[in-house]
Amino acid sequence: MKSFGIHLLFVALVYVTISIFYQALTSTMGDHRYSRMQTVLRGLEQHAFQIKLQNQSYSIDVKYINKILDEKWLSGYYQPSEEVKEYTSDWLLNLIIDESEHISNYWDLPPQITERPGSVTGYGFYLRGPDKVSNTYGEDEDDLNSWDHESRVFHCRKLYRKEQIKTYGITLSMTFIVFIVGKIIYKKRISTISRTEPRVRGPVD
Repeated sequence: MKSFGIHLLFVALVYVTISIFYQALTSTMGDHRYSRMQTVLRGLEQHAFQIKLQNQSYSIDVKYINKILDEKWLSGYYQPSEEVKEYTSDWLLNLIIDESEHISNYWDLPPQITERPGSVTGYGFYLRGPDKVSNTYGEDEDDLNSWDHESRVFHCRKLYRKEQIKTYGITLSMTFIVFIVGKIIYKKRISTISRTEPRVRGPVD
């Protein structure tokens, strides 16, 4: 019973030590993919705002842009067009395609643009969630958009759960390995000591 208690205490100490060092080493290595994608969407929103500033009477063709984006994405030829007039729908379309490179590694669909009359820029960009559908033009729970900082929470929570499972798995595996190695070394040490210690002979009559 005493031996079991010592082993349990050793395992607990190893687990705590590994957890502390592992968390310290990986605390600055978080996955910031959703923050980066949201930054790209906000940048695109600013480009749309530039069109509004340059020509307030010009109306961006939202349906046209979204249609071409989907067609190009699905065809595999997701390349910008050449020689387009600045501050037009085609100019914005080219910018979206160029900057979508930062999104394509993580997302299965291209960004979409939507009109937002109540906002400063007048437009917003969003990514349709894993269900590949947005019934609210960027406001679905699993959508990621440019105007709501909290829209990435849904995805960050899922990612956090995966990271936690991974962290616990690695920590437990390392604890088990250290425990086994420590026990082997301890047994070898005891065996060596027992062989090298001089035997005490009894008194001779």
